[in-house]
Amino acid sequence: MLASRPIRRHKVRSLLTPTRITAAILFVLICFGVVLPGSTTGWLIGAYFTLVLVTALVVRGVRQEPGNWLGRRAVRRCVVVLLAAICVALVATPAPSSPSDSSGIFILFLLLIVFNIALGRATQRLATAPDAYVDERQEAQRNRAHLISYVILALVVGGTALVADTASAQTRSWLEASLGGGGWIAFLELLFVLPAMVMAFLEPGAVADEVDAARLRGAGRRGRLAGVLLALTLAVPVVLSLGVLVIPLRTSSYTTNPNSDTPGPPIPASAGGSMSCREFYAQISVGAGVTAVINLHAEACWDGTKASETYGMNASDCLPGGTVLAVVTPTQCQRTTSADGTLSFAYRSQVSSVLLPFLNRDVTLRLVMDRNGRVEQFP
Repeated sequence: MLASRPIRRHKVRSLLTPTRITAAILFVLICFGVVLPGSTTGWLIGAYFTLVLVTALVVRGVRQEPGNWLGRRAVRRCVVVLLAAICVALVATPAPSSPSDSSGIFILFLLLIVFNIALGRATQRLATAPDAYVDERQEAQRNRAHLISYVILALVVGGTALVADTASAQTRSWLEASLGGGGWIAFLELLFVLPAMVMAFLEPGAVADEVDAARLRGAGRRGRLAGVLLALTLAVPVVLSLGVLVIPLRTSSYTTNPNSDTPGPPIPASAGGSMSCREFYAQISVGAGVTAVINLHAEACWDGTKASETYGMNASDCLPGGTVLAVVTPTQCQRTTSADGTLSFAYRSQVSSVLLPFLNRDVTLRLVMDRNGRVEQFP
């Protein structure tokens, strides 16, 4: 019995590796934090998190055989470009107004982890290797990469921060919002990973040596699977970003009496001209997975002579209700009352994906009510 104990303990240690423990924790967080709420967006994000986790594990297990696909210069440069694009997206992602709005930053963070693992495999972690594990040529490559990365970091990060802090109040506000969102993650990424990115981009491709054919076949199959998963991991956010443009808008709206909270049609004004009021609720959802929600909660009153706003139709009310990897830019927030007493309110905005900011969609939420309480347009 005493002789069998060390074997049993050895088996337990081999099963509980840091990678497997981390994967189990992430899987539990995904299931209970994202999937179980039950919304369509929640299911999509949960499925994507699972894909990212599987991709990270497969890429991490790819053998670094000489001449494999991760050692090719074109592949390495592609990984560097993708990492730079993710950093830009993190900087452009606004700070979440609540923990429930932080899914976009979390998705970008997971993408960052996956491509950092791929970068480490592609460069064999030479940029952070101890001196005892590198030869003179590799040490020279590493020193050159660190020198270039320090210059880039000073010019890109330091220069951008200096200009934004001194140019105007708007740029200072942008800098503060960026640091409150995903900007600090992008800064840490460049601070610690930029030397490896420089090395991967500048160094020539690895020269294939003669290795065992069976090992190469096994590494090749796993490498091809890792390549497919990496492409799929990147393609899913891009496809969902295009969904912001093509997926039909999902609109819901209703009105209530402020005193009863019971949905129903507007109440007409009395013959005596007394004031009557109505609350309006509307929500427009754009996209799926990459989403933006535009809300309206307002109250309007009428007396047979003129309709007027009580609350909810001011410039401060034109704010997005929540976003995931999307940016909502208000372009119009206007309330007017015509000569015949009709109240009109228009909240127009442009919705774009953080990953494809050059593509946007115009969304308008409109409320028109005449002086007698008849709703002519809503939403």
